[in-house]
Amino acid sequence: MKKIIGILFLMITMVILGKSEDFENLEEKNGVMITKATQQPFTGIAVDYYPRSLISNTRGIKIKIDYKNGIKDGIIREFYENGKPSIETVIKAGKKQGMTKEYYSTGKIKAKRPYKNDVLDGAVEEYHENGAMSMTGEYKSGKQTGEFREFRDNKQLKARTTYQNGVVVERKEF
Repeated sequence: MKKIIGILFLMITMVILGKSEDFENLEEKNGVMITKATQQPFTGIAVDYYPRSLISNTRGIKIKIDYKNGIKDGIIREFYENGKPSIETVIKAGKKQGMTKEYYSTGKIKAKRPYKNDVLDGAVEEYHENGAMSMTGEYKSGKQTGEFREFRDNKQLKARTTYQNGVVVERKEF
Protein backbone atom coordinates (compact mmCIF):
# COMPACT_ATOMS: atom_id res chain seq x y z
CA MET A 1 0.00 0.00 0.00
CA LYS A 2 2.84 2.40 0.87
CA LYS A 3 4.48 1.68 -2.49
CA ILE A 4 1.27 2.47 -4.35
CA ILE A 5 0.85 5.76 -2.48
CA GLY A 6 4.51 6.61 -3.15
CA ILE A 7 4.15 5.90 -6.86
CA LEU A 8 0.95 7.96 -7.07
CA PHE A 9 2.65 10.87 -5.27
CA LEU A 10 5.59 10.70 -7.69
CA MET A 11 3.28 10.64 -10.71
CA ILE A 12 1.22 13.59 -9.46
CA THR A 13 4.39 15.56 -8.68
CA MET A 14 5.72 14.93 -12.20
CA VAL A 15 2.45 16.12 -13.76
CA ILE A 16 2.39 19.27 -11.61
CA LEU A 17 6.08 20.15 -11.96
CA GLY A 18 6.54 19.04 -15.54
CA LYS A 19 8.02 16.01 -17.16
CA SER A 20 11.41 14.54 -16.45
CA GLU A 21 13.68 13.80 -19.40
CA ASP A 22 17.10 12.18 -19.75
CA PHE A 23 19.76 14.54 -21.17
CA GLU A 24 20.37 11.90 -23.87
CA ASN A 25 17.00 12.91 -25.37
CA LEU A 26 17.77 16.63 -25.34
CA GLU A 27 20.15 18.94 -27.16
CA GLU A 28 21.11 22.58 -26.90
CA LYS A 29 20.66 24.83 -29.92
CA ASN A 30 21.49 28.54 -29.74
CA GLY A 31 21.30 28.49 -25.93
CA VAL A 32 17.90 26.77 -25.89
CA MET A 33 17.38 23.17 -24.71
CA ILE A 34 15.17 21.27 -27.12
CA THR A 35 13.86 17.72 -27.29
CA LYS A 36 15.52 15.75 -30.07
CA ALA A 37 12.29 14.01 -31.05
CA THR A 38 10.13 17.13 -31.49
CA GLN A 39 12.77 19.85 -31.95
CA GLN A 40 10.65 21.96 -29.56
CA PRO A 41 11.90 23.92 -26.52
CA PHE A 42 11.92 21.66 -23.46
CA THR A 43 9.91 22.37 -20.31
CA GLY A 44 10.49 20.08 -17.36
CA ILE A 45 13.38 18.55 -15.47
CA ALA A 46 16.43 17.39 -17.42
CA VAL A 47 18.31 14.58 -15.68
CA ASP A 48 21.81 13.19 -16.22
CA TYR A 49 23.07 10.05 -14.53
CA TYR A 50 26.32 8.54 -13.36
CA PRO A 51 27.37 5.38 -15.24
CA ARG A 52 25.57 2.23 -14.13
CA SER A 53 27.07 0.68 -10.99
CA LEU A 54 28.55 -2.78 -11.49
CA ILE A 55 27.64 -3.72 -7.93
CA SER A 56 24.03 -2.56 -7.68
CA ASN A 57 23.25 -2.24 -11.42
CA THR A 58 21.70 1.19 -10.79
CA ARG A 59 22.45 4.67 -12.10
CA GLY A 60 22.62 7.45 -9.56
CA ILE A 61 21.48 10.94 -10.50
CA LYS A 62 24.37 13.28 -11.36
CA ILE A 63 22.42 16.47 -12.09
CA LYS A 64 18.84 17.75 -12.43
CA ILE A 65 18.06 21.04 -14.15
CA ASP A 66 14.66 22.74 -14.36
CA TYR A 67 13.81 24.21 -17.76
CA LYS A 68 11.00 26.45 -18.93
CA ASN A 69 10.56 26.90 -22.68
CA GLY A 70 14.13 25.66 -23.23
CA ILE A 71 15.77 28.06 -20.75
CA LYS A 72 17.13 27.10 -17.32
CA ASP A 73 14.55 28.32 -14.85
CA GLY A 74 14.08 26.88 -11.37
CA ILE A 75 16.75 24.88 -9.57
CA ILE A 76 19.92 23.14 -10.69
CA ARG A 77 20.72 20.23 -8.39
CA GLU A 78 24.06 18.42 -8.62
CA PHE A 79 24.75 15.23 -6.68
CA TYR A 80 27.72 13.20 -5.51
CA GLU A 81 27.86 9.54 -6.54
CA ASN A 82 26.69 8.65 -3.01
CA GLY A 83 23.38 10.44 -3.79
CA LYS A 84 23.95 13.39 -1.47
CA PRO A 85 23.61 16.92 -2.89
CA SER A 86 26.75 18.63 -4.15
CA ILE A 87 25.41 22.01 -5.32
CA GLU A 88 21.97 23.62 -5.45
CA THR A 89 21.57 26.77 -7.52
CA VAL A 90 18.46 28.88 -8.13
CA ILE A 91 18.15 29.96 -11.77
CA LYS A 92 15.71 32.50 -13.23
CA ALA A 93 15.57 32.99 -16.99
CA GLY A 94 19.00 31.34 -17.37
CA LYS A 95 20.80 33.35 -14.69
CA LYS A 96 21.79 32.55 -11.11
CA GLN A 97 19.33 34.39 -8.89
CA GLY A 98 19.27 33.75 -5.17
CA MET A 99 21.26 31.50 -2.88
CA THR A 100 23.63 28.86 -4.23
CA LYS A 101 24.52 26.19 -1.70
CA GLU A 102 27.47 23.81 -1.88
CA TYR A 103 27.78 20.67 0.22
CA TYR A 104 30.50 18.27 1.27
CA SER A 105 30.02 14.63 0.22
CA THR A 106 28.93 13.96 3.80
CA GLY A 107 25.90 16.20 3.28
CA LYS A 108 27.17 19.03 5.49
CA ILE A 109 26.99 22.57 4.13
CA LYS A 110 30.21 23.85 2.52
CA ALA A 111 29.24 27.31 1.26
CA LYS A 112 26.37 29.73 0.74
CA ARG A 113 26.70 32.31 -2.02
CA PRO A 114 23.97 34.77 -3.06
CA TYR A 115 23.58 35.83 -6.68
CA LYS A 116 21.72 38.59 -8.49
CA ASN A 117 21.56 38.36 -12.27
CA ASP A 118 24.39 35.80 -12.39
CA VAL A 119 26.75 37.93 -10.24
CA LEU A 120 27.78 37.37 -6.62
CA ASP A 121 25.97 39.92 -4.50
CA GLY A 122 25.47 39.72 -0.74
CA ALA A 123 26.84 37.91 2.30
CA VAL A 124 28.94 34.82 1.55
CA GLU A 125 29.61 32.08 4.08
CA GLU A 126 31.97 29.11 3.83
CA TYR A 127 32.28 26.26 6.31
CA HIS A 128 34.83 23.66 7.34
CA GLU A 129 33.72 20.05 7.07
CA ASN A 130 33.25 19.95 10.86
CA GLY A 131 30.54 22.62 10.49
CA ALA A 132 32.60 25.52 11.86
CA MET A 133 32.61 28.76 9.84
CA SER A 134 35.72 29.06 7.63
CA MET A 135 35.04 32.44 5.96
CA THR A 136 32.51 35.27 5.92
CA GLY A 137 32.40 38.29 3.69
CA GLU A 138 30.28 40.32 1.33
CA TYR A 139 30.16 40.90 -2.38
CA LYS A 140 28.59 43.83 -4.19
CA SER A 141 28.10 43.46 -7.93
CA GLY A 142 30.66 40.63 -8.04
CA LYS A 143 33.38 42.41 -6.11
CA GLN A 144 34.55 41.78 -2.57
CA THR A 145 33.70 44.66 -0.29
CA GLY A 146 34.25 45.37 3.38
CA GLU A 147 35.69 42.93 5.85
CA PHE A 148 36.26 39.24 5.13
CA ARG A 149 37.07 36.98 8.04
CA GLU A 150 38.77 33.61 7.81
CA PHE A 151 38.55 31.07 10.62
CA ARG A 152 40.42 27.91 11.52
CA ASP A 153 38.41 24.72 11.97
CA ASN A 154 38.65 25.27 15.76
CA LYS A 155 36.67 28.53 15.22
CA GLN A 156 39.65 30.81 16.00
CA LEU A 157 40.12 33.85 13.79
CA LYS A 158 42.84 33.18 11.21
CA ALA A 159 42.82 36.38 9.13
CA ARG A 160 40.91 39.58 8.52
CA THR A 161 41.03 41.18 5.08
CA THR A 162 39.40 44.47 4.12
CA TYR A 163 38.37 45.03 0.50
CA GLN A 164 37.26 48.08 -1.38
CA ASN A 165 35.70 47.47 -4.77
CA GLY A 166 37.41 44.06 -5.03
CA VAL A 167 40.88 45.31 -4.06
CA VAL A 168 42.66 44.41 -0.82
CA VAL A 169 43.04 47.49 1.36
CA GLU A 170 44.36 45.76 4.47
CA ARG A 171 45.11 42.19 5.61
CA LYS A 172 45.95 41.01 9.07
CA GLU A 173 46.74 37.40 10.00
CA PHE A 174 46.45 35.99 13.51
